[in-house]
Amino acid sequence: MFEFGQFAPASLAGLTAKNRTLDAFASGVLAVVVASPCTAPFMGAALGFALAGSAWITLLIFAALGVGMALPYVLLAWFPGWRRRLPRSGPWLGRFKQLLAFPLYATVIWLVWVLGAQTDNDSVVRLLLALLGVGFALWAWRIVREGGSRLWGAAIAAATLTAAIVAWPLLTTGTEARAQPLSGSGAAPATEDGWLPFAPARVAELTGAGRAVFVDFTAAWCVTCQVNKRLVLNDADIRGAFARKNVALVRADWTRRDPVITRALTALGRSGVPVYVLYRPGREPLLLPGGLATTDGAGRIGAAVGPWNRAPVPAGNGAINAQEAAMGIRTTMTGLGLALAAGAALAQVPGAPAPGFTINDTEGKPVALADYKGKYVVLEWTNPECPFVQKHYVSRNMQGLQKEWRDQGVVWLSINSTNANHSEFKTGAQMANWMRAQGGAKATLLDSSSATGRAYGAKTTPQMFVIDPTGKVIYNGAIDDKRSANPADVKTATNYVRVALTEALAGKPVTTPSTSPYGCSVKY
Repeated sequence: MFEFGQFAPASLAGLTAKNRTLDAFASGVLAVVVASPCTAPFMGAALGFALAGSAWITLLIFAALGVGMALPYVLLAWFPGWRRRLPRSGPWLGRFKQLLAFPLYATVIWLVWVLGAQTDNDSVVRLLLALLGVGFALWAWRIVREGGSRLWGAAIAAATLTAAIVAWPLLTTGTEARAQPLSGSGAAPATEDGWLPFAPARVAELTGAGRAVFVDFTAAWCVTCQVNKRLVLNDADIRGAFARKNVALVRADWTRRDPVITRALTALGRSGVPVYVLYRPGREPLLLPGGLATTDGAGRIGAAVGPWNRAPVPAGNGAINAQEAAMGIRTTMTGLGLALAAGAALAQVPGAPAPGFTINDTEGKPVALADYKGKYVVLEWTNPECPFVQKHYVSRNMQGLQKEWRDQGVVWLSINSTNANHSEFKTGAQMANWMRAQGGAKATLLDSSSATGRAYGAKTTPQMFVIDPTGKVIYNGAIDDKRSANPADVKTATNYVRVALTEALAGKPVTTPSTSPYGCSVKY
């Protein structure tokens, strides 16, 4: 009906014909732009790892992605003899090009369905009418290019204007105004299939009541999410196993980029969907891979859920049992079977009870969290060898924060969970001398067995936890939003700990209860 190449002026077509290198480069850029959004389920993890690594790692991964996308051309350039086996061009090539338009039509149908899931039937009709007008305008444009009457030009203008008028409400009215939000707080009825809408307060309430909570972070436009939902999460055996173990099912629909869900994903160290998380009472949440597949049915799922849906873990037993992790739900990603491992624990769920502990300070005196019941407590994971810790002490940001809140009755405990067998381990005297030289916290605890660090799921130094007078975690994560080791960045940073304490002491809910921590890894 219409080929977009007809829009290109003859001068541009001649330029690309004379400059084959430029033409090849432009074609490659176009291929990457068109193909990249469709590769998200496969490239998401690689890109996240690349951006979090060093410059060399980033360049290496992007180079590998580029070679992968250009692999047919790379192979033909490396083995030029293979070109003789390629089919010769002919009329079939034009028909094949037209045939490839139908997958694009199918994509349009899917995107229209996504719009309907976000909004309503009126929006779908508006979009279809707008596409009809655009299709008519393009068809008329082809007639004009072939020498048709000028009246077709008026038809083009009329069709384009009509399409714009019909589609305008879709561009000016937010989807939130046409559909009720899916997240929030307070009681909300379960959907017809038994899933509760996501809200951080709801997850905290359910885990506080002793129930495990399985959260499905999903979106209507996410193909992987929909496949997992239909083939795995809706599986009768899986649903039965969850029901028998009294696991609450919560769905976080990110189709409209809900800011509450965005913050929850950020706290888990994720920037997209699908994400599957099992929150357990008094334990660290368990993050599952994005591609799910059942392998052993309800028996395997039941065994995996069973140990998690129980009372909070006693003090000192926070580390995940290896046998328990081995019984986890088996999952697969792109056809490769991966057993769930819980070796690196994620942070405590905000609203969950803080694990109790008793640790000796630098003078050998035992300090118990229970001693400070009824007070706000800040736990600061620290390590003198870490440049990120040094950033906050050299700038005197940490010392100032400690004094600011101690003066308001907040208890501040600095914890070093470096294992006694690690080269960076500091004795009580060494840690006391360092902290004294910095003018830092008066109470510095030596978690030389790393038991408390593991119980809290501390991953980095620094990492901050704020505990309210009832013994619940109300903040967990980074000290601020400047993820660098540069002391100069402190001046322009948003300090999450100060914000959380200010809101909590004023009787307000903490608006950012968790963030992704940054710094050096805890030396377990």
